[in-house]
Amino acid sequence: MAVTKLTDKVALTTPASGDYLHVVDVSDTTGGAAGTSKKITHANLISGSVTSVTGTAPIVSSGGSTPAISLADTAVTPGSYTTANITVDAKGRLTAAATGSGGVTATNQADNRIITATAVTDTLTGETGLTYDGATLDVTGGVTADGININASGLAAAGDYGHGAELLGGYTGTKVAGECYYLRSTGAWVSVGATALSGGGSGILGIPTSTSLATGLLTRGIVYLATDPGGSIGDVVYLSTTAGDLSTTPVSSTGNVSRVVGYKLATNIIMFNPSQDWIEIS
Repeated sequence: MAVTKLTDKVALTTPASGDYLHVVDVSDTTGGAAGTSKKITHANLISGSVTSVTGTAPIVSSGGSTPAISLADTAVTPGSYTTANITVDAKGRLTAAATGSGGVTATNQADNRIITATAVTDTLTGETGLTYDGATLDVTGGVTADGININASGLAAAGDYGHGAELLGGYTGTKVAGECYYLRSTGAWVSVGATALSGGGSGILGIPTSTSLATGLLTRGIVYLATDPGGSIGDVVYLSTTAGDLSTTPVSSTGNVSRVVGYKLATNIIMFNPSQDWIEIS
């Protein structure tokens, strides 16, 4: 094989097979005939930068401009898998597991349904009887709980109610939020008054949570009244002779209906729990 000593940039740029670069000190004449040895300076070396790399993963950049990297044995094309479980193997390559083998599927889906686990591995289901629209959790069927937290936190306007309150729905109409109503035999809700039994003092009681009965009437729980019942915290709250209002002052006139409906917790706020018993004053 012919061997050529490279001594200039042209030869260095286009070397022949077997050529080599021999750099010696110019004062050393052992590398060739005296006067012909030559130092190859930095200016005579080829310069440039890496613009792309093709190979197998992993490829690590040590700094500077990051080159474009093409992995010839990449296992997954981005966007080609939608439901499979995508993982990275020991070589840094993407791999995809088929649905049911690491992927997760959800069946019976629909708006607002809550997703629950099933006995089948990696399979979830949308519950038809358990929905949440961002404001109301709707459960079809029974609810089992070790305890229910009730409090008056955040109540600030008529009709506001606390955690654990019970609401009666299925009615329509416009009422005053935070006032007390009774259910007539006609199916209509009417402001309750304690002046006489005909005022509904012995009936089913409810407090609208808004101006529309469609949002439900509170039948038991902590609620913010439209009018403060007076008295002090802890006082017993009764029906009032003023229709729709409640009061900490019991009625006393003949024919009035005395009925306990709860206890005062704060200004305008009571624990509403109507007694099933009442007394007609004689």
